[in-house]
Amino acid sequence: MPAVQLSVNPNLAPKDQYRIGRAVRELRKEGVLILGSGVTVHNLGLDHIRSNSMIG
Repeated sequence: MPAVQLSVNPNLAPKDQYRIGRAVRELRKEGVLILGSGVTVHNLGLDHIRSNSMIG
């Protein structure tokens, strides 16, 4: 399976991030696996721990 890795650039404006997503959407339609990384997906485990500590 073909794959593409993308890393989110926190310095880009939201409209530019959206345009990148629109551009790679065609790859998904062609069966390409798109792997996201960067600010959006880093430290998700830490965020989960923070959420639980706020509840309890």
